[in-house]
Amino acid sequence: MQAAPGISPAIPVRLALPVALGAFFLSGFAALLYQVIWQRMLVIFSGADVYSVTITVAAFMAGLGCGSLAGGYIADRLPRGWALALFGASELSVAGFALISRWLYYDFLYGQHGDLARNPLTMGVILFLSMLFPTFFMGMSLPLLSRALTSAVETAPGTIGALYGVNTLGAAVGSLVTTWFLLRRLDFESALHAGVSARRPPFPWASSPCQPRPGRWPPNCPTRFGRPPASGLRPGPPPTGSRAL
Repeated sequence: MQAAPGISPAIPVRLALPVALGAFFLSGFAALLYQVIWQRMLVIFSGADVYSVTITVAAFMAGLGCGSLAGGYIADRLPRGWALALFGASELSVAGFALISRWLYYDFLYGQHGDLARNPLTMGVILFLSMLFPTFFMGMSLPLLSRALTSAVETAPGTIGALYGVNTLGAAVGSLVTTWFLLRRLDFESALHAGVSARRPPFPWASSPCQPRPGRWPPNCPTRFGRPPASGLRPGPPPTGSRAL
């Protein structure tokens, strides 16, 4: 049977979790790479005092928390394939922001509107809001990927714990490598591009709304939510409750 257009050949489910763990390690690596570089670029705009650094870190953590809450709420109400698709979209959103971040933080804020930093309140609002968009999507990634990889409540703790662990480890490695290696050899924009390369969706079909099928990965993909694909394959039933996995 032919796969739906634009979908890569299926791989066994037993390989899905190791692939996702490796990709989520890189996602954590890229997240801290971005934070280190963004904070250094924002310091050029706001100055290197304790208030600006505190606001930047607070915005980073607030975005992660809000994104995690939103991602958990959404993931609980989606089939696994749609959770995977939204995970891919969230990763691409962060990568897209990273590509324009040098222009936003340096060319636009510092180069064209540097006088805004003279007002502490205005500067604080700008610093906070400028970090919320990418960190919100970073926070969504864990609950969405956990939903996509978990088919039963019994397996959820191990899957979520493994994903959280490798992501945190990747973040630690990313902060060290960025500070002690990348920024000593690359400029900000080149280092950001390295992070974008790492923060790609773990599967080439992660941006497609797919439905799970037993024993294989990726799932079958309908052409539209709630409708079967042209091949006649019907998607699996949606979750029966808010806690269904």
